[in-house]
Parts: sequence; C-alpha cells; structure tokens
Amino acid sequence: MKTVLNLLFCLLLFYSSFIFSASQENSPPLEKVNLQLKWLHQFQFAGYYAAKERGFYAAEGLDVTIFERSPDKDVVQQVISGERNFGVGDSGILSYYARGEPIVGLAAIFQHNPLVFIAKQSSGIISPYEMKGKRLMFDSKGMDNSVLRAVLTEAHLTEKNYTVIKQSFRNEELINDKVDVMSAYLSNEVFYFQQKNIKINIINPQNYGIDFYGDMLFTSQHELLQHQGRAEKFRRATLKGWQYALDHPEELIQLIRKSYHSTLSLAHLRFEAEVIRKLIMPDVIPLGQIEAGRLRKVAEVYAQLNISQPLSEKKLAQFIGHSNRGDDNLLIVGSEQDFPPFALGKTNATADGFTVELWRAVAKEAHLKSTIRVLPWNQVLEEFKAEKIDVLINLAQSDERRQFADFTVPHIIVNGALFVRDDNNSIHSEADVNNKQLIVVNADLAPEYLQEKGWGKQITSVDTAEAGLQLLADGHYDAMLLNKIVGNQTLEKLNISNVKMLPIDIDLSQKFSFAVHKGDAELLAKINEGLAITKANGTYDKLHEKWFGVYEVKEFLPLIIKYLAFITIVFLLILLMIFYRHHLERQRVTKQLAQRERHLRAILEAAPECVKLVARNGSLLSMNPAGLAIIEADSEDVMRNQSVYSIVAPEYRAAFQAFNEDVCDGKSGNMEFEIFDLKGARHWMTTHAAPFSLENGEIVQLAFSQEITARKQIEERLRILSVAVEQSPTSIVISDLKGDLLYVNPKFTEVTGYSSEEAIGRNPRLLKSGLTSSEVYKQLWDTITHGKVWHGELINRKKNGDTYWEEAHISPVKNSEGNATHYVAVKVDITARKTAEEEIKQLAFYDPLTGLPNRRKLHDRLKYAIAINDRANAKFAVFMMDLDKFKAVNDKLGHAAGDDLLKQVAERITGCLRASDMVARLGGDEFVLVLENLKIPEAAEIIASKVIAYLTIPFQLSETDSVQIGASIGISIYPQHGNTPEALVDHADTALYQAKDNGRGCFASFSEELS
Repeated sequence: MKTVLNLLFCLLLFYSSFIFSASQENSPPLEKVNLQLKWLHQFQFAGYYAAKERGFYAAEGLDVTIFERSPDKDVVQQVISGERNFGVGDSGILSYYARGEPIVGLAAIFQHNPLVFIAKQSSGIISPYEMKGKRLMFDSKGMDNSVLRAVLTEAHLTEKNYTVIKQSFRNEELINDKVDVMSAYLSNEVFYFQQKNIKINIINPQNYGIDFYGDMLFTSQHELLQHQGRAEKFRRATLKGWQYALDHPEELIQLIRKSYHSTLSLAHLRFEAEVIRKLIMPDVIPLGQIEAGRLRKVAEVYAQLNISQPLSEKKLAQFIGHSNRGDDNLLIVGSEQDFPPFALGKTNATADGFTVELWRAVAKEAHLKSTIRVLPWNQVLEEFKAEKIDVLINLAQSDERRQFADFTVPHIIVNGALFVRDDNNSIHSEADVNNKQLIVVNADLAPEYLQEKGWGKQITSVDTAEAGLQLLADGHYDAMLLNKIVGNQTLEKLNISNVKMLPIDIDLSQKFSFAVHKGDAELLAKINEGLAITKANGTYDKLHEKWFGVYEVKEFLPLIIKYLAFITIVFLLILLMIFYRHHLERQRVTKQLAQRERHLRAILEAAPECVKLVARNGSLLSMNPAGLAIIEADSEDVMRNQSVYSIVAPEYRAAFQAFNEDVCDGKSGNMEFEIFDLKGARHWMTTHAAPFSLENGEIVQLAFSQEITARKQIEERLRILSVAVEQSPTSIVISDLKGDLLYVNPKFTEVTGYSSEEAIGRNPRLLKSGLTSSEVYKQLWDTITHGKVWHGELINRKKNGDTYWEEAHISPVKNSEGNATHYVAVKVDITARKTAEEEIKQLAFYDPLTGLPNRRKLHDRLKYAIAINDRANAKFAVFMMDLDKFKAVNDKLGHAAGDDLLKQVAERITGCLRASDMVARLGGDEFVLVLENLKIPEAAEIIASKVIAYLTIPFQLSETDSVQIGASIGISIYPQHGNTPEALVDHADTALYQAKDNGRGCFASFSEELS
C-alpha cells in the first residue's frame, strides 16, 4: 500500500515539475471560470462587464465568461451543480441556504432591493392594504419575489385575499386593466411607464420595514473547497469593476449597447444607472458589504412565511463567504496531554508527537499562524465546543462528533486492540469480553463501541492510557480496549512486562483527523490543502516513519461482504413485512371507508364556514347549514337548482362567472366578492374553490367560503388611516422595540431631510444633536418601556446639520395580550414657536442694546441671591454705578457713538468680573453689579477700585475717535445694608451720590449716616 502511495506522489511531483518548467517559457494561462446572471444584459450587471473589459479579472488570473439568464433554468441550481462557478441572485438565495443548499454569499452589490409593486394612480391603490380583492401579477412562489410576499404578509394579506395572476412580464396587462397591480423593478418597468406618461403609484416594501438586499454575488461551497482563494479573487475583481462602473457610467452604457447588445435604449440605460447607484449606496456603505444583522431579519421573514427554517447566528455567519480570517489571525490549536505517540508533553512549551509535528508542517504549507494549547482531554474538548479553541489535531470521527465538528481527511487510521495480562486465559476473542471488567479511555471511541455491542460487565473510564494500563497490570480489571498504537507505545514507555496485546481483529477502526468548527468550510479547505501538500512532498511519510514505522494496512473486503450479506437479509425481511402490512392495511381501509364518509358528512354539516357545490352553469347543487344561514335560507330546497349568480352583487357577477368556469376547467383559485342574502342585505365573502369530480364525471366547483364583512369594514378604516398618515402635516414614525425605524411618513422627510430609504433600519439617534439632556432620554425610555405615553420636547439635528425643536408624543403599540410590539411617535416641528418664545424672553428680561439683564431680571437675581446667601449665612455686594463724562460723549459725537460706548462698557465690566457675578443695565448710563460669595466686605471695595480703573482706559469708538471716561460706584452689602432687593439697590444708590459728591471717579460704601 505504501509503495503504491509513494508511486502516486512521485507521479504528482513529476507532473508538478513539468508544469513548473513550462511556466518558465510561457506566462501562466488564465483560469477559466463563468458567471451566471439573473437576467438579460443591462446596466444592472455593469460592474461585471467592467471587471472583464477593464482587465480586473485578468489581473487576478481569471478568464471570465458571462452568461445571460436562461428562463427555464434556476440560477442557484446551476451554481450548485457546478454548471456555473458564480451566480447573481438576490436575498432569495438565503432561503436556499436555509433549506440546506451548499451555497455561500460573497458580496451584496445592491444594498436595497429594486423589486416593488406598481399600480396606476387612477386605481387608488397606494399601499398593500388596497390590494385586498385585487388582481396581482407577480411570481407568488419564486424565492426572488419573497420581498413582495413579505410586504403582503405585513399587511395581513394571504393568497385568499387577492387573485394571483401569473407573471407575463407584459406591461400592457396593467395598462389595459387586465391586472390591478404588478411587480416591477425600479430600474426597468418604472422607466417604461414614465415614457408612456402613465402615472403610477410605487408600493416599495422598504416603506413598510421590509428592506432586503438586492443583487448578491454567490458561489457554492464546492467552489470554495476545491479552488482555494479563487472566489476571493473573483470577489475582489468584481468590486473593482463595480467601482469603475459607478465612476464611469456613460462608458459602461456604451459598452453594454455595443459589446453586449442590450435591447434597452440609451435613455433607459442611463435611467437604470441612476437608479442602481441609489440602490448600491456607494457613498454610504462599502461596496459589497453583507451585514449579518440584515441577513438575520431576512431569515426571520422567510421563517415567518414558512419559506425556510430559522437560521442560527453561527449559520448566518457561515453563509457570508468573504472570510475575515487573514494571515495575521492566530489559530488556537488544541492537543490533549499524554496521548503517545500522537501528542506528548503536559505543557504548551513541551508539546511534541506525530500529530503535533504534522500540524506544524500542515500550518506552514497552508500559511496558517497558530499556537498549541496542551490540556487534559475533557478540558480541550469543552474549550473546542465553547469555541475557545479553533482546531483539534487528534479527534476520531464519529456520528456524535459530526454534530459539532467538521473533519479533514483522516491523517491516520488506527484499529483498536484488546490488552490483557499474561496470566489471563479467559479472553481469546472479541466476544469473550462480555461480562468482563473492562477499562477504556475517555477520549477514545471504545466506550461508544462497547455500548453498541452491549458488552462489558463493568466499564471503567480513565483519562489516559497510562492510568488504564497501570491498573490492568496491577490486576484490578480483566482487559483494556485501546488504540493499538497508543497501547503498545505506552507499555514500552512504562516498561510494563506482564500485559500483552491479543493478536485478534477488533472491529473498531478510528479515523483520526484535524477537526474545525461545524460549517467553517474555508479553514477546513486550507487544512486539507496543507495536509495534501505534506503527503505530496514527503513530509508526511518522514513523520510517519519517525513515530510509527511502516503503514498498517487492513483489508476491508471481508468486512464489506459480511455487512452486505447482513443488509440483504434485513432488506428481504423488511420487504416481506411491508407486503404483509399492506395486505392488512387494505382490509382495514375498506372497513373504514363507510365510517369515514359518515364522519365527513357530519363535519361538513357542523362546519362554521360555507361549503357548497356549484355547477358550470351556476346551479347550486349542495350547500351546508352554515352557508344557508349566511344567505338567510331555511333549507337547500330554497336555492336548489337555482343559479348562484343571482345572489352575487352585479359588479362582481361577471368575474364570479369567469372564476367558476376556470374552476370547472380544472384550476383552483381564490376570490373575494359581495353577495345579497335572500332578505336583501349585502355580505362580503372570501372563497377558496377547487375542481371536484362527480360520479358521472362532471367537474363542478367545490367551494369553501367565509363571511368577511367585518374585516372589510376594518380594512376600509385602515385604508383611510393609511392615507391620513401619509398626508399628515406632522411627522409620524414607527419603530420596533429597540427603536430601529420601520416607517417614516413624508412629513418626516420634509422636516429632517432624511428619505425613507436613508432612515428605515436606522436608530433615531441619527437625529441626535447632543443638546437634549440624557435625563430626558432616560425619562422617555423609562416611560414607554413601562407601557405609558411620553410627551416632551427634543432638540434634534437635520441631515444638513441644522438643529430644530420638536414636540414629541411617543406611544407603545400593544398586542391582544397587552405586550408592546412597536412604538409610534407623532412629532411636531416647534422651532418657530421656540424662537418666538426666546425672543419674547430676551425682550422681557434683557436690555436690547447691551444684551445685559434689565431691571426685571436684576430683581429676580437679587431675590435668588438673598435666598441662597441667607441659607448659607454668606454675604454679597450690590454696586450702583454711573459713568462720568458720558453726556459729553453723547453731545459731541452723537447718540450712535454713545450707544457704541455703552456696549463696550458692558463688555469691559463683564470681562473683569467672575462668571458667577452679574452686570445689569437700568437705563441711560446706570449699571448695577451683583457680586456673590464675599468672604469679607472689604473685598467689594477692592473690586470697585478694579472696575473704576478698567473704565478709565480709553475707548476706541472709531478709527479717529477715542474717548476717556470714568465711573462712580455706590456699594451696599447684604445683609448689613438691607435684606430686600429694593433696600439694597436704594442704599447703593445713596452711596453713589456720596461718591459723586466726593469728586467722581471713586466709590463710597453705604452707612447709616448717609440716610
């Protein structure tokens, strides 16, 4: 066997040498790959054309052929089968993956899905809610149309609520009113209707919180595993192509027309290019980015629609094929202690052994950086399951372990063996171990093997082979089932002479492999590649010879023959049993048919919905009691052999007749329509009908109908509310419980500048200005999370950076169980009102010339200062100040110069005081200063001197006019000179007169003698 393998490796090396020598003379040929588009050639795929024509693919060593869509083929199946290497799909590919198809997403080219519903404006259909009872032309089963199914489900619509028309891709169907609504691409059909000057309403799923990715580049797991690195090269070149296409749209438009023979006009291609740029959002989101969070929402919608099973976070992460694992990432590799000769040593530093050395060689060839952690078996397995360890280097394959790990090809296959003491003569074969006391190793597959066999009177598990063989040698147990290589090496290491390995075959073959976490296909491929290289270059053989000697070859043919014979016998027995059970089943079914017929009739009689049979000509053949009650009929005789068309409302009669004929022609369907009961009252009905064959072979309509009058009334109210919300003069926002926006109305866009596409899916924090206190937000969330309505005012920031005030009312929306499911915010822009209030406040409390507080504001401040300083037993001073020589400036230079001087005085006084002090202007050249927190009264006199000195410095009123004035100050101290604002100001004024009498340009403090 080893000779054959060596020969194969030599041939591979010879072939590699031949290729290498040829490459010295010629440049390496480009690798041929192909790409399957999801539609015909147009700007939708411009990036791929650019990557090919501008040489980005060639620069990565790829020769790419691009194929248009074949209508009769599924793009995903083409990629899975290997017919195509890469494909372009949309978010629908995630549903294939969730159902087990081996595909991987490489890049999300379109960040938003261009698929929408459109209806003529004349139809009045502006949202999904108006689609009830309408004819919808779209692919209701295709995965690519699931975004449309999702928005219908969001509006609580099922196929019972509308009529599905098969997608013909003919716009005339909508123009000629053969359908009410049709699916469309924002980049295609919308342009057609614009050119025809036909006004349409666009119902975009994004506006209802359904925001799927559009075009996505994907490949198969087989491509990733078999062609390491090729997918990344293709992805890298594709993104370069898309960047080029977005930067040079006109060049690509001409290329698509000339080289790819697109049937679209230049005007259409230009329109498409503009729309697609908005869908890709290259200025906001990195090209190709796939976010697990958005995929999670898509997967949740698919699960709700029963399209596919839910996906775990790990499965979602594995779907994104663009690996984040670079060469700089360090892998943590787990190795167990004392597993000779595979793994030796008890510490990371002393790690050695066959598999340890083999891993180092494999990692080198695969360009993987790693560090080895040596731990006891149980701990290394627990840390691997907890994803603290990336790779296990010695893990025997089993069905149980395949639940949490993926395995490389085995790096060695080892058989099990029985070890007994030399004096044990009772065990000569595998079967003799039954009812014996056995030892096994925890990490081994021996416990599972013995459990399957049902052998062993008593099984004892130990952590290491050393511990088990020592117990056996000491006479405590009958035998040990163990990996034969580990067993023999351990006996030699421990120098145990009274234990031997029995020369018998044990049907326990252990395939030891490198193991990675389940689904990590890229890492698995890298390790397999590295392992293959070590086998090809002889490294593996050298390590094997070093640690084991020659290969052990085991012939499996006798075992296979034995299993095949056993399986054949079991199959024949099962076949006989099936025939016998089938005979019994036929007898049982025959006896039960009559009873089932009676049960069925009883069920129909008791059914709460109308069940009826209608002939092709409209004759009512049968109707159950529930149906008779709806039409106010006492019995079937009232309507027997009469046409049901007579009770269908006139506006629906022709459609119902056509519907009935379609059913009688073999088509199932649904319809909503109105009827009159026998007393003249109108009722809304929804019907699901299927063809039914009578005994005479006649095909009639079997219909199940429910009355939906109440629901229709609710829907009408909802439609009116929907229009009201869209037209509301206030901003209306709907979010989920995390605050992420699901809907914004047009007024929100008008106020904030953010379109619905930019806002939906983001958190309202995008409006946060930083000017609203955190306490307000805390109170907001505390209120709404407790199920209450919050009212308040917020300062937010628009898209252009401007701030604005808004008054918000935020309410939780609760389900029937009283639990909140969403939040609704109604917000009014009150910026104008706030501005007016601020202006009024400014006029009421501040001097319009200097901006200083006025007399009214001064009075409030003094009252506040008295209250604060009274509690603190502190002092503060009040200065009454007049300007000296101010009148002369006014008379000489005019009032404008005087006003300028007053403003400069206000600035200079404010600049020489503390932030806690206050300067007010009472009028003319009169100012009042309030100085708080005075430790001693004398401090006021020091500050007064400072202010007077500052004001004697000349003021520059113009380039030619410089004036010098002075100031006189009167001082009063709280509480010595008064405990009311009026007293303090009056006493300071009295002291001011004293300062003027003293010659001006000085200060005076109040005393009782001045009164």
